[in-house]
Order: sequence, then C-alpha cells, then structure tokens
Amino acid sequence: MLSFFNIGNFIATGSGIASDDSTVVLCFNKLYMLGMAKPGDHRWMLLEYKTDGFTKRPLMFAGCFYHVNVHGVMVLQFLPNQPPRLEVAVKLNMRVFPLSESMHLFNNCGELMLMHDRVVPFTS
Repeated sequence: MLSFFNIGNFIATGSGIASDDSTVVLCFNKLYMLGMAKPGDHRWMLLEYKTDGFTKRPLMFAGCFYHVNVHGVMVLQFLPNQPPRLEVAVKLNMRVFPLSESMHLFNNCGELMLMHDRVVPFTS
C-alpha cells in the first residue's frame, strides 16, 4: 500500500567501487542492505547485513565495505565463483553496551579508524 511507502528508506548512505574495480556497491543503511552490480549484470545483487545498534553508519574505504557489530569489524569479501559475503576483518576484544556506547568507522587521511564512544553520566 502506498501509504506505508517511505522513500527515505531507499536513500543510499554509502557507495563505492569494490576492490575488484568493476562492482558498484550501494549501502542502504535504513534497510540494512547492500546492492551490488557490475557492468553487464541484468539486475542488482542484494545482501542483507546485521547491525546491532553499535555503529551508526557503515563505511566504504579503499574499495571495501566495512561495518561494526558485536563480532568485530566486518568486511565485504568478493571471492571467485562465490557470492559476496561479510566476514570478520578484526575481532573486538571488549564488551560494548548498545544503550550507552557506539562505534564509528572513519577515514583518517587514508587510514581506517574505529572510534568507540561511551556515554558517561555526569555527576556533580
């Protein structure tokens, strides 16, 4: 039904060219979905990714898609003769609480960085 349609869900919050130099990757963060296509493809390939509220937005960096979840920093892998999949690139060795903490990936002058934010109650 048209009344439930929200065009804001289909805004790409990230995009880039994958490390194979021919695949376009679009990230639809509100849908937790990636769209991928290469020249000559007849349709986009879709891949859902899981988020648990720790990271606000995934990041395309150096031809790779990254996001953070409880397992660690995840990276989109393209392997020959296999569908793309997300794998753990770096494991997190800390507990993270989604109600008071978040993770942010960012490009720091060509270096991938992970920032961990923690809300600490103010006491006087």
